[in-house]
Amino acid sequence: MPLADKSAAWPVLEVRGLCKAHTQGRWWQRQFQVRALDNIDLTLNVGSTLALVGESGAGKSTLAMCLVGLLEPDAGEIVFDGRRLGELRGEERATLCRKIQLIFQDSAGALNPRMSAAEIVEEPLVIAGEESRLRRQRALRAMEQVGLPSAWSNRRPHELSGGQRQRLAIARALLLEPKLVILDEVLAGLDLSIQGQISNLLLDLQSEHNLSYLCISHDLAHVGQFADEVAVIHQGKITGGNRAPQAIDQPRERVFSARAGAGG
Repeated sequence: MPLADKSAAWPVLEVRGLCKAHTQGRWWQRQFQVRALDNIDLTLNVGSTLALVGESGAGKSTLAMCLVGLLEPDAGEIVFDGRRLGELRGEERATLCRKIQLIFQDSAGALNPRMSAAEIVEEPLVIAGEESRLRRQRALRAMEQVGLPSAWSNRRPHELSGGQRQRLAIARALLLEPKLVILDEVLAGLDLSIQGQISNLLLDLQSEHNLSYLCISHDLAHVGQFADEVAVIHQGKITGGNRAPQAIDQPRERVFSARAGAGG
């Protein structure tokens, strides 16, 4: 499907007043609440890329966990594809949430070292109960689509480079035909040339499938080249709303890599 006219797009994701607190401190110590997300508002249009930029601990990954259902927010709502996730239960919610896929930075840690490349890609279909012959066919097609030869189907993750493992993770995410893909530091730790290749791949896939991306990063330089809008998160709050990448000119907002790690 060709990329939609972004000027006429409608929201695929709306986050309204989202709050999430974590309890910190060991059981033998004085415990206290830390607000990881503090009244977060975000809007992401169909076929667009929104970069969420902030230093480590700013709340980026907490927001991602809430969006995919791994964490339950304390307040606020998430509207995905026109439906309020908080109002859905059971299989109805699970079916909708499968249209939101999350790709992590650490491809080596996220891929099962005991599984072959094809087994890794087709794993979501195993969980969904699809017939085995069709699973393998779809997995091999997805590998070819991201630039991995189907002849590599029996290779293990340790036999692939960092960029190739990231392609494998992208292929697995695509298998469930998502509408929204959350890219959690997917370019971090890769050589500049590989970053460019993965960025171009993501843009091609976005155009072909009309995907929407929420791209989480601590460094605007990693995502500013292909993001349509940027939102800066600091201490659990969005500062200044969505802006064009070139409109972010403050040093603290431009790059957080001096103090940032992979978390957040």
